[in-house]
Amino acid sequence: MTSIDPLQTAFWLACDEMIWRHCAPWELDEALVAWGYAIGPCEAQDLVGLDRVLAARAGAGSPVLPRMVAEGGWARWRFGAFTGIRGASGRS
Repeated sequence: MTSIDPLQTAFWLACDEMIWRHCAPWELDEALVAWGYAIGPCEAQDLVGLDRVLAARAGAGSPVLPRMVAEGGWARWRFGAFTGIRGASGRS
């Protein structure tokens, strides 16, 4: 298993703070994609594996990510029933 880069972890912690303060995960993803990112941070975390992202944090951040790990991922929260990532953007 490869580790997650500390800079990536810091970026995702900043995104977690935005979500904790009432930004919807899909809005954050859409905004950063519109700004030029290939995929948003929530989708990227789903692809890496939320359990791995959570382990790399070593307890830092809000309670949002542990909840998403327990509920099956950002995609499940966004699309209702999680059936896997559907295409590059998580959409059919």
